[in-house]
Amino acid sequence: MTTIKLTDEIINDVKFLADEQGRSPHWVMLEAIKKYVRESKQAIEDEKAWLQSGVDALKNAEEKGYAYTAEEMNDELDQLKNTLQKK
Repeated sequence: MTTIKLTDEIINDVKFLADEQGRSPHWVMLEAIKKYVRESKQAIEDEKAWLQSGVDALKNAEEKGYAYTAEEMNDELDQLKNTLQKK
């Protein structure tokens, strides 16, 4: 068993939600914790994947010698934008 201290405001809000949903306060708190944990884990996984994609891109550029400078990338994006606007 775990004990957490909640403010009166949070307790009242949990009771309100429980009453509105026909659930127990325990159920509301458990669902809130599960949602927070699930979303936090996903955010961590997403950030790790995003960072890994950067590492992979750098590794690819180093191995293949293929990379753009910021100026080259801006030129490419401008050309793409102009092409799309013409359609």
